[in-house]
Amino acid sequence: MNTETKTRALWIDDRIDEIVSLILAVESHGIQVTTARSRDLGLEKCRTSIFDIVITDLLMPPPGHPIELLENIRALLPQAKLVVASGYLENDEYRRTLESLRLDLTLLEKPKDPIEAASFVETIRRLSSKGLANQQQVEASAKAAKETFLQRVADATDLKPGIAGVRIDLKKLFKKDSK
Repeated sequence: MNTETKTRALWIDDRIDEIVSLILAVESHGIQVTTARSRDLGLEKCRTSIFDIVITDLLMPPPGHPIELLENIRALLPQAKLVVASGYLENDEYRRTLESLRLDLTLLEKPKDPIEAASFVETIRRLSSKGLANQQQVEASAKAAKETFLQRVADATDLKPGIAGVRIDLKKLFKKDSK
């Protein structure tokens, strides 16, 4: 019998179908992910279950105040790591507003390509295992994860003829760290 407790994560996003690959990648690291397609469903799950990590988008229908969502999650699950995964973090004003809140948030830009996705997933994994303490540590972790992924791509790439002239050893590319 496996007595190891899995990290439990709640992922709130109205576009769950678009991030299934990210969810599966996070789950491949032993994190049990529950999803909610709306603020209301996410808050209901926060009321009825305990999660170690809550990952949420902020701008989703129906209209509502995103900061209120974060405050409600924090009140319901004060021990949970709270991650804002948004495509709007490039906007300095939006980022500053979120950083000014006293809600102990981790801010992660929604990934736009496989390299950013690898970095995103690795940061979530590290949050679940090490408990990164602040945004600077999260950003350093994301940078390290991106560099690790790029090195794995370089190590797994064989420039002999293959598909599109490049052969990739997927086992080397997606090997799990023993760290």
